[in-house]
Amino acid sequence: MDTLGNLAFLPGVPPEAENKTLFDSFYFQGKIEGKSPATSKKYDYVFSSFLKFTGNKALKEITPGNLKEYLYYLTEKNLSRSSIQTHFRVLKTFFGFLEREELLSHNPIKGIKEPKAPKHFPFYLNDEQVQKLLNSPNQRTYEGYRNYVMLLTFLDTGVRLSELAGLKLKDVNLACRSLQVTGKGDKMRTVYLGRKLTKSLQKWLQMRGYHPGEEAVFIDKTGERLKGMNIQTILKRTKRKAGITGIRCSPHSLRHTFATNYIRNGGDPFSLQQLLGHSDIKTVMIYVHMSGTALREAHAKFSPVDRMGG
Repeated sequence: MDTLGNLAFLPGVPPEAENKTLFDSFYFQGKIEGKSPATSKKYDYVFSSFLKFTGNKALKEITPGNLKEYLYYLTEKNLSRSSIQTHFRVLKTFFGFLEREELLSHNPIKGIKEPKAPKHFPFYLNDEQVQKLLNSPNQRTYEGYRNYVMLLTFLDTGVRLSELAGLKLKDVNLACRSLQVTGKGDKMRTVYLGRKLTKSLQKWLQMRGYHPGEEAVFIDKTGERLKGMNIQTILKRTKRKAGITGIRCSPHSLRHTFATNYIRNGGDPFSLQQLLGHSDIKTVMIYVHMSGTALREAHAKFSPVDRMGG
């Protein structure tokens, strides 16, 4: 058994200190595995919520019943099914770690089924909305052309907001028509550019010019790097100017738009998985189902026999 575990179960150690020892062991392992700060923050939130619900009960005394009660409690709080899934997965990972390291004699979450995810499709923009969005920036100005190229980058590569904001000049390879992006967990991957984006990005880099000490691809007029919140604000203003209503228009919905169109245009889910930087193929399969829905709708609208009349 790990030394941390031996210390945790010394007689007289209060549950709070005992639990903290186990959490510290889990966090330490996460750092070794390269878990991101965002993941650690998510763990903190779930653990804090769970311990508050149990009244800071010692983890070695947690039962399957306690966990089921907690999941029911989250349901009663009207949390979304995906949020409840997040709580479940964090706790499953944590208790699984304690079991593997022999820090607990039993795994209370073993045998409890994960709550099913709701069947819903992500928000994405149709072709008309995409065109309105791209027509909105004034491409004759410095900021307008920059905003136009950022939109193209979202729509042609499917990168996340943090990935676009973090792009550096050294990450751009126009000759190979590719970008090197840093995703979740600091994992690097390559995404590819279409001809239109390659040409537009080349023009933007010429407009951008040289700014000593600043390597970011997307900057403002003063040469300062655009942060994620700046890009979100620009997108909101662009959506408003384009007159797009009734649908979310965020960096994430542009990512969904890319993925949906990639599958519709003949791309396969396995290559899409690599381009989006997902570790699980199941995550991208929803776009395949969305494509199937779109095909049914298209057939209903353009059925050759129905359109013959008579």
